[in-house]
Amino acid sequence: MPTLALHAAFLATCLSLSSPAPARTWIVDAAGGAGSDFRAIQAAVDAAVDGDAILIRSGTYVETVLIDGKGLTISGLGGFLLVPPAISAANPAVFEVRNLPAGREAHFRGFGVLRLSGVSGDAFVLRDNTGRVWCEELSLDSYDGPALRIDGCAEVLLRNVFAQSNAAILDASGVPSPAPGAVIERSLHVELSGGEVRGSHGPPLRFTPTAPIEGGTGLVVRDAAVALSSCQLQGGPGGSVLVGSCRSAARGGSGLIVGAPRGRTTEVTTRAVRITAGRSGARDPLCAADPGQAPAIDDPQGFVRALAGLPRRLLWPTRTDLEGNFQHEIQGAPFDLVLALVSLDTQVAQRFAEIDGALWIPLASSFVAFTGRLDENGRARASARFVAPGEPIHLRAQVLLLDTTGALWLSNPGTILLR
Repeated sequence: MPTLALHAAFLATCLSLSSPAPARTWIVDAAGGAGSDFRAIQAAVDAAVDGDAILIRSGTYVETVLIDGKGLTISGLGGFLLVPPAISAANPAVFEVRNLPAGREAHFRGFGVLRLSGVSGDAFVLRDNTGRVWCEELSLDSYDGPALRIDGCAEVLLRNVFAQSNAAILDASGVPSPAPGAVIERSLHVELSGGEVRGSHGPPLRFTPTAPIEGGTGLVVRDAAVALSSCQLQGGPGGSVLVGSCRSAARGGSGLIVGAPRGRTTEVTTRAVRITAGRSGARDPLCAADPGQAPAIDDPQGFVRALAGLPRRLLWPTRTDLEGNFQHEIQGAPFDLVLALVSLDTQVAQRFAEIDGALWIPLASSFVAFTGRLDENGRARASARFVAPGEPIHLRAQVLLLDTTGALWLSNPGTILLR
């Protein structure tokens, strides 16, 4: 069994904790409450630089957000909802992250995006990022296209993300076609752990079809390597149309469609994943045949491979209370070995002897760790009290789990707020 020192070395060399703590924390509040820096998210993004954290108070933010080439942490304090105003075909995404350079990271956690617009497009987009992008606890909902699109990215890690296309895509003449819940293409490594992805249903609320509309695909993968664990992919239900006294229906969409042009590398691995097709629409059995369902997995080239074993789900907190009291819970399988590592802000590192918790040990001048094994129920808990230096700061935290087969599992990079 590898030692704690080897774990620490592994984390220090390849995880986000090796990078500095966020340089500055910006507070966004749509109501302009006390202690806030901005009322709009985009204004905070424009002011922030690499490594900064943006904390967004609860509320509804009517805007679109573009992050171009910056490695930022954006977290919802209690959750917030991003709703676009009228958007154009030239920039149809509600939240887009692009051009993140190699060696930098972006983290997004704890908010929702709702796309309601007459222009077809995507809700949440990650495009042309060579750095690492983490997304956790997001709720993405679109009425005009995919809720999530990942295109041309080197590494994306999704934890507990819900992505749903609610209605079909309308073309320029207003004719609808099924919309997938998420599209992943031209990307080297994407992990989706937990959460759910759903395709569109038909017809769109504002459209009266002359023919039934098929349900959308849950997830479409093209030219990408994708690892799926402990999540659900659901095809959308088919629509129905009433002509005279006869109601006919379309089939439901697939849960997963995978494909690639010849010569491209595509691989999809699944572990404890539920993949189902959508049901067919309502119909009159006396005058219309049941169209049935599309295949749950449409994989004509054989890119999908199922893996055995129990997936791990690592839960990590992102906030503490005002006194700096901190708790975490790890959930895996019995007797897994776990290492929780926290990178300390310089001001805290000088005083980390004041950190409570018997199992927390110093590893270096700016790191402290909790180590142990999961109990017979596959759980471990630890607590500590970090002494803040009198102003809001962030600590970066991550968990590494080594299962009984020797495989490594990595949590999201948590952000601990001390105020």
